[in-house]
Amino acid sequence: MTFTEAVLSVMRSKNLKRRDLVRDEITPTYLSELLNGHIKEPTWEKACMIIESLGVSLEQFETYRKRSEQ
Repeated sequence: MTFTEAVLSVMRSKNLKRRDLVRDEITPTYLSELLNGHIKEPTWEKACMIIESLGVSLEQFETYRKRSEQ
């Protein structure tokens, strides 16, 4: 599962909207481009910010991402 697919899955499971993930460093435009596939992988820094915005730890996100691949 790609980073974006995992983000979308966590968003669905936690009933989060895109606006819930927006921060100063994560603009609505950037988030839209990422979630629509125009950005393949975020930088490490932005990935960490997005994961934090999802309300999960990096370890939880990776576990969720790998579990969803099975």
